[in-house]
Amino acid sequence: MIDGTMWALNARPLRDNLSHGLRNAIVSGPELLRGFSDRVPYASLQQQNATASLALIAPDSIDLYQQLSYSGRPQARGRFALGTGSQASVYDLVVTDPRWEQFVIHQGAWTLRQADSKFLVTISMGEPFGLNCYKLISAIIVLPSSIAAAFSQ
Repeated sequence: MIDGTMWALNARPLRDNLSHGLRNAIVSGPELLRGFSDRVPYASLQQQNATASLALIAPDSIDLYQQLSYSGRPQARGRFALGTGSQASVYDLVVTDPRWEQFVIHQGAWTLRQADSKFLVTISMGEPFGLNCYKLISAIIVLPSSIAAAFSQ
């Protein structure tokens, strides 16, 4: 306290060693969680365990949009590419991040671009559904400027 009011931490810069670890954790693709598809056959996971069920990615952009699910309910989806040039693979996955899911369903399509604001996306492998485990966009994290600056270096 200085003038009778409490201070609040607004941001904490990311230490260099942590930003390096964060950059190293990012999967660049084009393969994502055991393949190039939006799903992995459950039988193949029973034969050989997955080496990972989560992946952190930083695509150049992600197009968020809405469509109806198989059950006829609104569903948020995200389309992005991983890899470069002719080696790039395009993914189109369901968004389960509650904040972004509601935003897309209520506000409409939206595109995030790294050039505008740094962001990371967490991809997770869902529970078995039918014969497959589907890849999901479980979180979209827009980085605060203090972290984005360290991340960009």
